[in-house]
Amino acid sequence: MARGMTFSFRSMFMKRLRALRVGLPVAVLIATVGLALAERSFDPANPPQGVFIDEWYSVMLQGAQCGFMHSVTRREGDRIVSVSDMQMTIQRDQFKVVIGLSQQFRETLDGRPLSFRQETSLAGQPMLHRGRFRDGKVRLTTEQFGAKQEHTYDVGEGVLMPWGLLLAQHRAGLKPGTKLTFKTYEPTLLAERAIESTLEVGDWEPIELPTGKARGLRVKTRLGLSQPMDSVGWVDAEGVPLVMEFSLGAIQVRVLRSDRESAKKLEQTPELFLNTFVRLDKPVRRDAERLVLRVSIPEGDLPKLPDTLLQRVQVVDARTAVVTITRSKWEQVARAAEVKEMPPEVRECLSRSAYLDIDDPRVAELARKARGDAEAPLAPAELADRLRRFVSDYIENKNLGVGFATASEVAQTREGDCTEHGVLLAALARANKMPARVVTGLLLVPRTRDQFGYHMWTQVWFGGRWVDLDAAMDQTECDATHLAIGTPTLNSGAALDGAFDLAGLIGRLKIEVVESATEAEKERQ
Repeated sequence: MARGMTFSFRSMFMKRLRALRVGLPVAVLIATVGLALAERSFDPANPPQGVFIDEWYSVMLQGAQCGFMHSVTRREGDRIVSVSDMQMTIQRDQFKVVIGLSQQFRETLDGRPLSFRQETSLAGQPMLHRGRFRDGKVRLTTEQFGAKQEHTYDVGEGVLMPWGLLLAQHRAGLKPGTKLTFKTYEPTLLAERAIESTLEVGDWEPIELPTGKARGLRVKTRLGLSQPMDSVGWVDAEGVPLVMEFSLGAIQVRVLRSDRESAKKLEQTPELFLNTFVRLDKPVRRDAERLVLRVSIPEGDLPKLPDTLLQRVQVVDARTAVVTITRSKWEQVARAAEVKEMPPEVRECLSRSAYLDIDDPRVAELARKARGDAEAPLAPAELADRLRRFVSDYIENKNLGVGFATASEVAQTREGDCTEHGVLLAALARANKMPARVVTGLLLVPRTRDQFGYHMWTQVWFGGRWVDLDAAMDQTECDATHLAIGTPTLNSGAALDGAFDLAGLIGRLKIEVVESATEAEKERQ
């Protein structure tokens, strides 16, 4: 039967190099990706009162132990309570960042979900998610700095949380070839609906453990996200979890069953900043007027890259695309005629969200200050430029020590990297009735000519189109080294909104320069 090992992995794109003023990512994660199996030490139909599961795990990242997870399951009357705490420490340039996740789930004895509480900290103010299930719906409350946001989502009947998943796996058994399909809910990954998932039992395989060689029964779990999220685990003959492995791009994560003393022993903090850069096959210039790049991955499907005001995408095959990026011409952009009609998907980018908390008093005050004291309404281009300049100046402490902060947190702390610049600018635009969203992608690393780093910037809507602005790089007129991978709205309560396409590329992306031309070079041609 299964012992419920809830293991979370959340992805955020952060990171900005203080001296170079550029956001660079780290994909760190925390979100539920699967169950391992449990000892047959209790009757799942009638577990004992009190604690009946108490497990410790060592968390390995890129081969180094950088954290732990502690999981406890107990019975309180006719309710089952599952609690897990996870902590990881990573290095980003000279900064150490501690990421924490605390989860609690309450379920009925027969596995029906009742409520949950999740608190996530990414080196900043914790984000709290509370949820209550009833009649196929979940009432989700997101809270930070005392401000609350509530939504009700239709997730359908049959959603399974840790104890329900354990019972389902117990009924399915451990026979090789067994496959279980189920629905689960994880608001830090996808808030609006349940996640269709599968668990498949494989064969016995040799594995390496700290204590030596062993054999384990392979168990594969897949979460059905826009980019499926896979994990693989091995259990022994009694169903005791031994190892779990998964990755985002080239970032390898390994979780080993351990004891308390060993699990809390921090060996080293893996570096997840400089080693995420993508080296080009030839140098380019930041003042290039146009850049043509061949973007590819060695296997699988390349995420669908967006056409934007800056870039046009030509798909070559499932793994390859040619992207033409042209430097923004702000004078031309500013002269675009205003379009009053606004598509529904654009209008949605005016709303408040957990990260773009525009009704926070601090954010509202900054939006007023950034707009200025002009009595007449500002032209959209002038407003956009004012907001961008304000955010570039307002965030004083440019550093890598912040994870993925909300707009209100940035308003209070005035610190962060590219993600904080992107989020705050999007929030100030929405607070001024201008639709806004963020862009995840890559950028030429300052002081280099042949390295791209992961980055985030902002798009605002005016003139009937999305216009790029980069507050972290102090650019209203964005240069031609901005390669967009996705355009998350951040409307979801999930911090991972749009993140997996980017995270899955780390360590796998290849960028070849087809053409790089400055204005002077174009005139000579």
